[in-house]
Amino acid sequence: MKNQDCPSCRRKNPTGVFCSFACGKDFNFEQLVVCLDYGRNALLRDLLRLFKYNFSKELAENLGRVMKWQFAPFSHNFIDAVLVPVPLHKSRLAYRGFNQAGLLAQYLAGTFSGLTLCDCLIRRERRYEQAKLKREERLKNLDGVMELRTAYKGFLKNKVVVLVDDVATTCSTLNECSRALKNAGASYVCGLVLGRGFAKINA
Repeated sequence: MKNQDCPSCRRKNPTGVFCSFACGKDFNFEQLVVCLDYGRNALLRDLLRLFKYNFSKELAENLGRVMKWQFAPFSHNFIDAVLVPVPLHKSRLAYRGFNQAGLLAQYLAGTFSGLTLCDCLIRRERRYEQAKLKREERLKNLDGVMELRTAYKGFLKNKVVVLVDDVATTCSTLNECSRALKNAGASYVCGLVLGRGFAKINA
């Protein structure tokens, strides 16, 4: 199993929580579970490139198995939790034909009986792709872009959420999703990603 670390300072931490108030003060989630070291794993980068940009939808099951194996030691803390995929903008979803985070979340929901799939977030606007921006630009690019679907108003009150995405770099996408989830009443958000790193998968 991959060793976890503080989502902010990257100091080793077996649970993936923030190691201090100072590290967590600018974040809206409490924990980040990372399955693989994206920056050092060429195979993962190749698979994600095929998955996302070559539309290889069939890879979702294999990548989902990796997430299942890595998340299993943490799953006992998330009984009766809600599993939420990071959303794509509707135009990008129409182009790709699927949301990669949604497929991964769907696989996990079918694996862990304590997790209920809830596709409750939307992107209000299409903005620049995070993968094409510098770190400073990524941190501001998604401000205010995530919101809760109207149909789920009140559903997340006091809920524990596992927020699923493929890759985290600056964590700005996870952070904006978590802001929307917390505004909707979620009590705790744990990010779950396949990889963490700073290499671009579409370079």
